Amino acid sequence: MKNVVKLLLFASVAAFISCEAPDATENDNKAGEQDSNAYVISTPMYPECWINEHTLQREVVHTQPWASKIDSSWQDSYGYRDFFRNAGPQMLKLINVSFWALFPKTEIDAKLVVGIDSMETQTFWVGIELKDSIKTANEWQKFNISLGTPAKTGPDHRLTVYVWGFDKQRMYVDDFAVSYTY
Repeated sequence: MKNVVKLLLFASVAAFISCEAPDATENDNKAGEQDSNAYVISTPMYPECWINEHTLQREVVHTQPWASKIDSSWQDSYGYRDFFRNAGPQMLKLINVSFWALFPKTEIDAKLVVGIDSMETQTFWVGIELKDSIKTANEWQKFNISLGTPAKTGPDHRLTVYVWGFDKQRMYVDDFAVSYTY
């Protein structure tokens, strides 16, 4: 039964994955932007929530000054980790993640990792496959991925999101943003 639930969850997540043309240059998620549907959390608001800063480099970027490099030395990209209570008092319906990625080849095995823990005990984990969405090598592609918040998620649960380079191939991630839909 547990595997059936995971399969259904993965199928529903896969339905939300989208890629935009690599020539798009707008930044859809502005730091601290607030509207009636979502509250976007970005670096200027909560810098202590960003993880894996050691992967940041300046050589290959989508938007200056930094992008995250994933390779055999560092398999996890720059990412986000924070408690749901810091997102606001409302019950969250969706976790929305957007980022730009550059893959030197189309056959790279990479996943968007979304994990939720409570008191250091993992309560939810999913690795959303990106390989099938890689359209062109050596061009920046935008990914927008949304998934439903698990039912038993409360304010003391902590969300962790990052891109995992499973096969240790070189790739880059930039303009990483996390937002919640209430």
